[in-house]
Amino acid sequence: MVRGVSRREFLEFCAGLSGLSGTDARRRAAEAAALVGLADQTGRPLRGFSKGMLQRAGLAQSILHDPDLLILDEPFSGLDPLGRKMVRDILVDLRRRGKTIFFSSHILPDMEALCDRTAIIRDGIVTRSVTLDEIFRLGEGTVEVTARGCTANTVRELADYIDSAQCSGEESFLLERRQEFVRTVLQHLYRAGAEVLRVANRHPSLEDVFLSELGLRDDGRLDEREPAPMVGAGVEGRTS
Repeated sequence: MVRGVSRREFLEFCAGLSGLSGTDARRRAAEAAALVGLADQTGRPLRGFSKGMLQRAGLAQSILHDPDLLILDEPFSGLDPLGRKMVRDILVDLRRRGKTIFFSSHILPDMEALCDRTAIIRDGIVTRSVTLDEIFRLGEGTVEVTARGCTANTVRELADYIDSAQCSGEESFLLERRQEFVRTVLQHLYRAGAEVLRVANRHPSLEDVFLSELGLRDDGRLDEREPAPMVGAGVEGRTS
């Protein structure tokens, strides 16, 4: 990206490289700039842009010729929360219009919210590819009960019905061994005087799957001998 030129000059030049010219190039450059929130930066040199503004200018460059396929590298890098939401909304709208999007990112919540399929890449090799539906099914039938006022003795009495119990302040999180144990656990908690706050089906997050593929040492720390992985994700466009 040439930082000495203005936002308008840069996008109109890119439009020309995409086969647009004259009025069409100016119109598409203006539309793309408005879409990413840079409409008021027409004559401002790119060298004065922040990292997040440059990221948005790059996104405008990639969509101004209305491609059917977008390949984006870390599109959320350097963006503030408002900028991240704007980019997410743009990608969702592009998918709604039937576009196919492939992007890499380390921001796993954004990927989980956007993608139909994700791939974990380690040392240049795809170690796992999974759809979000498959992630949800990994924890199918698993239930977590959140309770307040659950004593250590109560937890011990439930040992035959739960896989794990974690405490945070006054709240305890009990993971049931099987879904049919939920009623028994709830009844025991009520009899023990505990307050049940929430009963929810639990499934792994994309971060859980990522960390599982990455591998942890016995002490819970990352094995520094292994290369840090990159994560890629795809948003499939659906056409009617």
